[in-house]
This record gives sequence, C-alpha cells and structure tokens, in this order.
Amino acid sequence: MVKDGSSGAVSRPKKPGRGAASTPARSSKSTAQPKGAAKPKGAAKPKGAAKPKGAAKLEAQNDRVVVIRDARGITALAHPARMDAIDYLYAGREMTATELAEKAGVSPSAMSYHLRSLARWGVIERVGADTDARERRWRAAGDSLQIQRGDEETRSPAVTAAQAALVTSMIDQLKDVMLARLEDSRGFDEMVQFSTDMLLVNRAEFKTLIDEIGELTARFRAVRREAPEDAVAMRWNLIALPM
Repeated sequence: MVKDGSSGAVSRPKKPGRGAASTPARSSKSTAQPKGAAKPKGAAKPKGAAKPKGAAKLEAQNDRVVVIRDARGITALAHPARMDAIDYLYAGREMTATELAEKAGVSPSAMSYHLRSLARWGVIERVGADTDARERRWRAAGDSLQIQRGDEETRSPAVTAAQAALVTSMIDQLKDVMLARLEDSRGFDEMVQFSTDMLLVNRAEFKTLIDEIGELTARFRAVRREAPEDAVAMRWNLIALPM
C-alpha cells in the first residue's frame, strides 16, 4: 500500500494474484544517485547498491512502515511497472524479476532495472544472493509504504511536484484497469463496483474510520492461506479527500 501520510489519504490496495490487470509500461528516466551518499539508518541494504541521501527509512511502529520523504525517491515510484511491483511485493510475496515482468507487461531486463532502482531508495530488498538477476527474488522492505511530504510550512516545491507526478501515474493506472474491467468483467459482473459518498468527520473520527477499514480489508488480503478455492484477486482502492 502506498499512503499519503500528510493530508487526506491516497492509498493503493495490494494487487497480488492471478486475474489482476496489467498496465503497459511507459518510458521512465533513471533516478540520479549521488556519489558517496550516506545510507540512512534502518533502510534496506541490498548488496552492491549504495543508497542515495533521502532513501526510504523503516520506522518502528505497530506495522513495519517504510517511509519516504525525498522528492527524488517519490519520483522514482511514479512508473506503472514499478507501481505494479510494489503492489505485488507489499502484499507479502517474494517474486523474481521474470515473474513481476509478466504481471507488469515489460521485459525481465526492464523489470530488473526498475527493481534495482526501487531497492536503491529502500523500498524493496533482495532475498538471498542469487547470481542471475532475472531469478533473484525480491521482497518488500516493510509491511507498508508511506509517503510523507511534511506540513504546508516545511513542504518543498520539489516534493509537491513529485507527489503530483505519482498521483497522476496512479490515477492513469487505475483508469486503465477500470476501463478494461468495464469492457471485460471476466465473468464477475457483480464484483465490479464503483462507489462515492460524502462524509462529515473530524480528524479523530477520520483516523478511526481509516483504521477500521484497514482492519477489515486485512482479513481478505491476497496472502491469506485459507482463502476459498473460488477466490479471485481484486484491486481495492481508497481515495479520501477533504472538500
């Protein structure tokens, strides 16, 4: 899950499992990595990959939350193939570049590049030391991924621009999936749902609402071991915005 930890919430549900729609890859520029950059305490440390200053940090909370605040790190997330990889890996899976490439609709070599970039920013990490990059397994660096941009007084224009680019990519990806399901529901018409509502809540009530939704959806996460045989993977999105 990717969550905006500052104002409102922009969350991406975990999208593992067969049946989830793939999004065609789009071109992306590589993220610059300063020479000699210090490794932040608590960030994932894959062998052979130096972390840039501002890489994600794993913060000790009730859940293992990976927090990223750097504008360049946020920008590094804004690619459809990388967002697909984050969805699958943050669902608790360990997958190879080849497996993720098939889900995202890109080549294994392109996915390997995207995974290395995410690892440099502390978002994911390697599992073991397999020599073949295509067969090396990857996993999430924590249980959830949170983007924090600070309050209005301390927020930098670069972070705001980076977050806007990420939100745009997320909305484009969601639009592609929604249109695909409208054309072909894969025999699950009753499970294609669109809903909107207007709520009146204060900050404390909003936090309670989000926590309760999280507890409910956690029961149905795709990594659960006792799912019914006829269960299918579903994309579950939550967007909450103050009016």
